[in-house]
Formats: sequence, C-alpha cells, structure tokens
Amino acid sequence: MNGLHIDWLALGRVVAISAVVGLALVTVFSVGILGLSRADNATDNTGTASQRTTGYLVAATAHGLCIAAVLYGLYLLIPQFH
Repeated sequence: MNGLHIDWLALGRVVAISAVVGLALVTVFSVGILGLSRADNATDNTGTASQRTTGYLVAATAHGLCIAAVLYGLYLLIPQFH
C-alpha cells in the first residue's frame, strides 16, 4: 500500500472544472429553451417577425453550443478519434 498515491490537487481541479462546465452547459441549454419560448410567444401573440427570428437564432446558437460540447466530450473519451 506504500506505492499508492492520490494527487488530491489534480482530483480537486477535475471536480471543480467538471462542476463549472456542467453548470455552464445547463445554463446554455436553458437559454436555448428561453429562445424557443420567446419565438413561440412572438408567433402566438402580436410579436414581430424579428422577435421570432431572434428567438430562433438564440435557440439554434445555444443548442448548437450544447451539441458541440457533447461531441467534444465524446472526442476526448473515445481514443479512436485521436
């Protein structure tokens, strides 16, 4: 058991970065849902075409970032992609 060593600082960094990235990913996805909601409200009510377009643009950008983050995570996890 003498040869076992845990680098607690590195483990703490991994936990902290994972928490920050996880929170950021959930926040960006929520912004995408908000964009879809705003676009839907602009369609149902008396909203303008630019409000609807902006809502869809925000939603597409936010969800695109989420998809890119998931694909990057898969790239990092699967060694055949390197």
